[in-house]
Amino acid sequence: MTFTRLKFAQRLLLGIMILTVAAVLLLRLLGAISTRTVLVVFITIELPSIIVLITTTLLQIHHIKKHRGLHASALWDAVEKEMPPLRPIIMETRLLSGLISLVRGKKYGVDSATKGFDYAKGTLAVPVAMGIVTIIEAGILHVLISSFWLRVLLLFLSFYGLLLFTGVMAARIINPHLLSPEGLRLKWGRKTVLETPLRNIASIDRISNHQFTQPAIEGSLLVLTSLTSTNVRLLLHEAVSATPPLSRRHIPENFAASEIALYVADPDEFVHCVLSAQALLK
Repeated sequence: MTFTRLKFAQRLLLGIMILTVAAVLLLRLLGAISTRTVLVVFITIELPSIIVLITTTLLQIHHIKKHRGLHASALWDAVEKEMPPLRPIIMETRLLSGLISLVRGKKYGVDSATKGFDYAKGTLAVPVAMGIVTIIEAGILHVLISSFWLRVLLLFLSFYGLLLFTGVMAARIINPHLLSPEGLRLKWGRKTVLETPLRNIASIDRISNHQFTQPAIEGSLLVLTSLTSTNVRLLLHEAVSATPPLSRRHIPENFAASEIALYVADPDEFVHCVLSAQALLK
């Protein structure tokens, strides 16, 4: 079976599974079938379908790995792009692994030749505040809901949602802006927003601009900040293609930035290191 046919068969099977589950649940709610019948349908139809679905998914991943020679993060990037049903699972796995990296103090991309600059200072205050709200919510649920299992389910969903949100914040901490002899790479979590050679930086200055507190685009200006003001401005000799952390409908086609306003935790150190790296090129 070719890769294309395998994908088609997988989607067809998934569609049949969803329709079967919907039909069985509807019939059970209407009282047309018994719980025993639901169990029989699950064992005879749904369970084998799940096994086949998992097997075909593993075959797809193996095909991508074998024919493209991809490994680790590059493999999962390709899987995420070509297999939409797996995107939520991959996203959640990466968010949870990001929390582990945060606890371990790991910073991606930073090595002896590459310096990292934090831009997420203070962002964990939001998950902390949400954690306090979740604890209060747990107390309210305990009083208002009598069903033990419903309370457990709602509490699990609340804390799991908080965990994933914290993972989003953690992704920004473990993926700092990167400065190397080759150039400057501006990050937003795992995403590389903009990359430019050091020679393309016309100027870099300390600023204090309170106009923006979220990522934005204004003409050829790219703003990278969250909850805080921007404190560094870069001007480029030539505009560089960028992928801002905004919804696609807010990003002009083929957007390129010639000016960047951003927030970094230590702006003086950041400006000094960029200027020093440029001086070594002369």
